[in-house]
Amino acid sequence: MNRKLLVSLGIVVFLIAVIVINKWEPGSGVKGPGVIETPADEISVRAEGYSLKLVKSGDRWLINDQKYPADTGLVTDLEKKVSEVKLLDLISEKGYFNKYDLAEDKGVEVTLSAGGKQLRKLMIGKQGLTNSQVYVRIDDSNEVYLASGLTSEEMRPEADTLRDRKILEVSVDEVASFVINYKGREFFFLKEDKKVEAADTQEDEKKSAPAEALWVCKGFESVKLDSRRINNILRSFSPLRAASFPDTPVTGSILCTVKINTPGKEYNLKIYSKKEKEMYFAVSPESPYVFTLGGWQTEKFFIKDIKDFEKKKDAK
Repeated sequence: MNRKLLVSLGIVVFLIAVIVINKWEPGSGVKGPGVIETPADEISVRAEGYSLKLVKSGDRWLINDQKYPADTGLVTDLEKKVSEVKLLDLISEKGYFNKYDLAEDKGVEVTLSAGGKQLRKLMIGKQGLTNSQVYVRIDDSNEVYLASGLTSEEMRPEADTLRDRKILEVSVDEVASFVINYKGREFFFLKEDKKVEAADTQEDEKKSAPAEALWVCKGFESVKLDSRRINNILRSFSPLRAASFPDTPVTGSILCTVKINTPGKEYNLKIYSKKEKEMYFAVSPESPYVFTLGGWQTEKFFIKDIKDFEKKKDAK
């Protein structure tokens, strides 16, 4: 047989072996505790020097005693990892909890409850053979299992990382007008009823391309505005998400305000002159908390000259 062919076959066999090994899961036939069908209304996490309590109120999750609204998606993901825990192998039936960091003072204890009744308690210990494998105990049993799909670190998140960062959400198409006041200078943008064909499309695509809204700025009606620049501002609110929620009270003067008008509601945003690590402090009636926004989010509102929004003559 040709030597080159043998080398090629050897490489193929090696690659197949690597794929098989990576996909192999030890003891994948171990019967798990089953998926919890009842949705939890309380999640508690305890570890040395750490505690977290999530309580469901209506369709929202609230964090600890402060009752900060939580990001539903993040909480659902945490609940799912416990509810659908995947066991790979039975390691021990006799305990030996200290060996696997599963003793009460070492492990991470996550409890799901509903209506005051415990649904599942999962004790998470040290890491297994890979980053996504850990040793676990279920409902105070003596058995130690190797599980996949979770880590002790991700099951004890900082409370701040779980907070719902969505401040408000307005679709671009909903906006009828908006006002930006930057350093005392006001710009009032109004959407006109008529529309134009979308730019940057081939002739045969214009029939299916959505028409772009026309915008005018009061006091500068002669300036033909670039709708893409306008939409770039409005997309910041679909949705507007906070970067963080500082604990300290905000100080300083108001640098910029944005007022958005829709047929059903008016939205307001105030941005302070104070900055911290390139983050601007801001407030809105849509949130009871002071929050921060990154410069990339806010500085597009800082209009210095309407000509910056003028549509270029060579633009189609």
